Amino acid sequence: MHILAAGQPLPPSSRAWLVLAIRKRLADPDANLDQLLGLRSRRGGRLGAFSTNPERDQAIRALATADGPLTARAQALVMRVKAHRRQPDPELARIEARSGRIPGSLSQLQRIIAGRTRASQIGR
Repeated sequence: MHILAAGQPLPPSSRAWLVLAIRKRLADPDANLDQLLGLRSRRGGRLGAFSTNPERDQAIRALATADGPLTARAQALVMRVKAHRRQPDPELARIEARSGRIPGSLSQLQRIIAGRTRASQIGR
């Protein structure tokens, strides 16, 4: 809030967070402030507010732009992540430094590349 009060531009993750809250409000006028801003965890799950996952997912999708089926692109990325665990890959290390650990699971990477995660929806 201090950024808004100072008249400064919001960082992309904060803009995405506010846009999501506005969309939720338009869809459900009865939603409370905690729900709108994601300040409560979803059914005991991870707290979504201030998550770096949208940025991480966007960076992962940018890595998987090669032509071919989704599964093949995700498998190639799984192999790259596994290799990164043994010998750091500068590009993956940069993403992890900004956004946290990149998942190594084929199914999770498929969901991220396809844009089917909640964080992928926020980052758009």
